[in-house]
Amino acid sequence: MGTLSEEEESHASARSQEETSPAPARSQEETSPAPALSQEETSPAPALSQWLQLMLDEIARKRAELESARAEEAQRLTESEAARQRAEQQARDNPTRR
Repeated sequence: MGTLSEEEESHASARSQEETSPAPARSQEETSPAPALSQEETSPAPALSQWLQLMLDEIARKRAELESARAEEAQRLTESEAARQRAEQQARDNPTRR
């Protein structure tokens, strides 16, 4: 029972050689990388760059809107202060008009 037939020994010998021998060399087709696709197709960087540019544009737009709103508010305050001062001046000049 402890002995192997010639066929079993042949298979065992072939398996041990496969395990110890280096892998067969691959053909050029198997080792070369796939043809490069355009950067837009393969890399997330353009999508990120596009998204980032949109975000930067949005931030710039909001900043411009905020600055415009602040300028308008400052203008309103200046105009209302000027109107108040004119009204006070007129009241001093014409004390009977009320």
